[in-house]
Amino acid sequence: MNVLDIISLKKKYKNFQLDINLNIKEGEFVALIGPNGTGKSTTIGIILNMVQKDSGDIRIFGKDHIKYEAEIKERMGIILEEQYFYRDIKINSIIKFYSKFYPKWDWKKVKELREKFELKDNKKFKELSKGMKVKLSFIIALSTGASFYLFDEPTSGLDPAVRHLLLTEVQELKKNKNISLLFTSHIMSDIEYFSDRVVFINKGGIILDESMETLKNNWKKLVFKSSENIDFGEIKKSLFKVKKTGDVYSVIIKKNSLSVEEKMKNQIGETVKAENLSLNELFIEIVNIEDKAFSLELS
Repeated sequence: MNVLDIISLKKKYKNFQLDINLNIKEGEFVALIGPNGTGKSTTIGIILNMVQKDSGDIRIFGKDHIKYEAEIKERMGIILEEQYFYRDIKINSIIKFYSKFYPKWDWKKVKELREKFELKDNKKFKELSKGMKVKLSFIIALSTGASFYLFDEPTSGLDPAVRHLLLTEVQELKKNKNISLLFTSHIMSDIEYFSDRVVFINKGGIILDESMETLKNNWKKLVFKSSENIDFGEIKKSLFKVKKTGDVYSVIIKKNSLSVEEKMKNQIGETVKAENLSLNELFIEIVNIEDKAFSLELS
């Protein structure tokens, strides 16, 4: 069962157009990543009915996200990059306010997280630090009893200790196979920590959608020297990007990387060295290429 189905979603602005399809299965943790201004926040906004779509369908728990908005949001835990709470309201009042909207609200979880996050004082929202504000958002989201969570840059700007504390709680959610998560982040270590799948979005379109296991195992960089321009022949279709600097070739390969690596060694020689690509390196390579099938850069 899919908890989220985005079908032919389109939204056009003056210099930008979003056009995507996306689904998330029950129990799946999916990261939506891409450069700033490429459609992540627009997608999140449309899912939450904060931004009006031009066309397309969005179904959450199999139901139209606008027609059944109130019912759907009772089952969602949401954290946005900016915390939109009234500045002069105290923490206790904020939590009580949100508890009224969730039938499965868990006060035991509130108590547990307030102690763990050291957010026991009843301060006004405006008196909280950046980290404390995010902790409050996590307390509310994780106490909803939700089965689908949507986090938009949840750990942006936090110090490593606070970020680790919050991510540990997200990791705990994964123990429940009925819980799903869609989140955005620019912190690749966070994404690698608990993502099942990574969706790359650029210029309003999804350019890569693969499991974390595939990204780790099926993408590599092959490096070798040659003073000649190499004709890659039949293996060209398996190459994502080729860059030549002087006499040094750097080749990004995708899928079936072991067989491609062997073919290149047979063609070029044992000087070919294989290096694993980090998610950060892959991100940079993907968002800086126009032809997603093959590119040759000479410098």
